Amino acid sequence: MKTFQKRHRTGFTLIELLVSMAILTLLMVAMASIVESVADRWKAAIARVNNFTKARVSLQIIGRDLTRGILREQLTLSAVKVLCCRSGRWRWPHKPRAL
Repeated sequence: MKTFQKRHRTGFTLIELLVSMAILTLLMVAMASIVESVADRWKAAIARVNNFTKARVSLQIIGRDLTRGILREQLTLSAVKVLCCRSGRWRWPHKPRAL
């Protein structure tokens, strides 16, 4: 009688390749979804930072305009001399008026 030898096949079967491709496709779809979500959140965060920056600049402009609009005593040359006292420290010649 003839003896049959088993052949050792190397490689993958068609079913194994199809299953692995399906799994890979699912992973790629999941990764694409995650990347899209991260990109959307990144854009939203950049827009939020830009809004905060614009608000900060606007408030600085408003604050500067308000401080320039506060009534202060007119400093004449004699008042400036009083501001610098003999000890070298600065002081008001009188209490500033509150609005």
